[in-house]
Amino acid sequence: MEKLSLYKGSLDLQKMTEYLGKMSLTTIKTFGFLFDLLGIDSGDLYNKVKLKGTDAYFDKYQLGLNKIVSYVQQKEIRRPITKASIQTNWKVIATEKEQGMGQIYYYKQVEDNQIEELINSLPFTIL
Repeated sequence: MEKLSLYKGSLDLQKMTEYLGKMSLTTIKTFGFLFDLLGIDSGDLYNKVKLKGTDAYFDKYQLGLNKIVSYVQQKEIRRPITKASIQTNWKVIATEKEQGMGQIYYYKQVEDNQIEELINSLPFTIL
């Protein structure tokens, strides 16, 4: 941060942003944070994070529920997938998430009630 602060006037920030765009999301976010602290416009880095994020991936490969269900049905299923089993699994996950378990990783915070609404709206009872 010290070097970035000292040389920010002589850095080619456009070129640096271009190079950072090829780095991991963590690196881009870290430099975005540093840019913000130093009063450097981080808008281009923010846009790169949005493009690299999982939302962009899902937007690009828009898999509808029917397509996902067809993939699941092609796999070997030892037990039927039911809406009730999904709800039960969600309760376990929600409890672990609430307790701050380190085994649950997610890209974007989604409210619990939104997940419950999604599960309840699934157009099947058993697969």
